[in-house]
Amino acid sequence: MPAIDVRTPAETTATPTVPAAPATPPRLADLLVGFELPEAIAPVRTEVQPRDDYLALTAASVEPESVGGSVADELERLGYTLRLLGDTDALATRAGDAVSIRIHPSASIGLDGVARPGRGQRVLVELWSGGGPRPD
Repeated sequence: MPAIDVRTPAETTATPTVPAAPATPPRLADLLVGFELPEAIAPVRTEVQPRDDYLALTAASVEPESVGGSVADELERLGYTLRLLGDTDALATRAGDAVSIRIHPSASIGLDGVARPGRGQRVLVELWSGGGPRPD
């Protein structure tokens, strides 16, 4: 005689839950492997303490739209899909990874070598891993 399954349907289809690993942002360098800095754009220090999940870029005497477009083109070349989140913010996503982008159309570099948003003739681009708030 065949055996009769006495389990409820929920018991036969339930899958065990595995606790999620702690969320630590991946290193931005790992997310940007192959990223080539567009012409006239260079890394710069900001008031954000050096971190593995943050990068700032600057360009002088270039229109913010041109800088943002160059960075967006490079991220798309790496396989990211970009979504605008306002006039100055965007989110680039690829296979579960995310890179946040913020463009400051006016910035300056102080005597201490630190770039700051505000009055100036430079464009400042901040990138950080994840879709959350900018690291401080």
